[in-house]
Amino acid sequence: MTMSALANKLEEKLVSVAKTEGSVYHPDAYCFVFFLIGELGRFEDSPLSAMEIMRGLKVMGWLEYGLLATEVFKKWGVKEGKDFGFIIYHLIDAGLLKKSQDESIQDFTRGFSFDYTDYDYWSIENDKDIIKYIKSHK
Repeated sequence: MTMSALANKLEEKLVSVAKTEGSVYHPDAYCFVFFLIGELGRFEDSPLSAMEIMRGLKVMGWLEYGLLATEVFKKWGVKEGKDFGFIIYHLIDAGLLKKSQDESIQDFTRGFSFDYTDYDYWSIENDKDIIKYIKSHK
């Protein structure tokens, strides 16, 4: 099977998970989360924490969509951190991600904002480690 065929199968699986009963999130949100976790996970020896994932999602949102990231996320049905947490747990239930033993859905609800109105170059400077991983292996 070719790489593009594998990528297509994976995308089909992500779309199928997104369309399961009870899911209110756009398939693009599932793809965004899955690929970001895959990229960040390639560089970590230990499982990623919820906070590392949330920081990565915020940085990647900024890098991909800039100030429009909040609107893109809303279009996907994502309004706050817990929405990304629900997507991650849907992916875990589907067998596409592994759950850390210490992690719970509540870890994704702890006051993480996806409001980009005050997010700028200086905010990004605080997230250099995440950006380094994302940019160097895109």
